[in-house]
Amino acid sequence: MSRRATIDELQPKVSALLNIEKVPKSLLEIYMCFKPSCQDFRASVEQLQTLEKEMHALQVTEKRLTDSRDSLEEQMNERKGSSLKAEVRIARSISYSSH
Repeated sequence: MSRRATIDELQPKVSALLNIEKVPKSLLEIYMCFKPSCQDFRASVEQLQTLEKEMHALQVTEKRLTDSRDSLEEQMNERKGSSLKAEVRIARSISYSSH
């Protein structure tokens, strides 16, 4: 086999090996670009804590609104009951006065 044939045969293999050596460096560079820093992690934790506090505040507000709605419904039902009783009394007094 001539030297030229050997060189031609080995050239693609050498190129492939050089490309393989580049990959880890490229992956490392990509990782370093996207690797979260400690500040990013702290900021994420702080955002999560803030969201948890806001969720708790919303749950408390929702409970208060539900309690207020229930109380209002109860008052409205009491007024309806009182109004019906008053109507019955008026109807009875009209009925008795017409006799």
